[in-house]
Amino acid sequence: MPEVSNVVYCDEASHRVNATISGVEGPDGALVDLRLEEVDISMDAPYPNLIRAWMEAGNAPVPKSVTPRQARLALLAVGLLDQVESSVKAAGGATQITWEYASTFERGDPLITSIGASLNLTPAQIDALFTQASKL
Repeated sequence: MPEVSNVVYCDEASHRVNATISGVEGPDGALVDLRLEEVDISMDAPYPNLIRAWMEAGNAPVPKSVTPRQARLALLAVGLLDQVESSVKAAGGATQITWEYASTFERGDPLITSIGASLNLTPAQIDALFTQASKL
């Protein structure tokens, strides 16, 4: 049975998500992972139906972006704000300018991946922080 993961909203208003569906049978019969981009989950088709079923089971897509305020409050709540700020300061340059002046932080931004890696955060932990931040 294919499994849904890495679901991130592209545009919540239009019901579009990016997602990975693992365990899909490829043309040669081997199981493959599909990375789907901008899937309209309101459509009645196999992959949107899988994603909707995943959501109906209590899962939620990760927000595409959060504000800097939301990000900093979420990091503060889990005790990571000082570490992130130290990591950003050490990186300097464009990283520091982005951290200080961005109007939003995008989940798919390489900066987020880089900061997460510097703190040994898994993609799932970063997703959880984005989800928590979006509620603040």
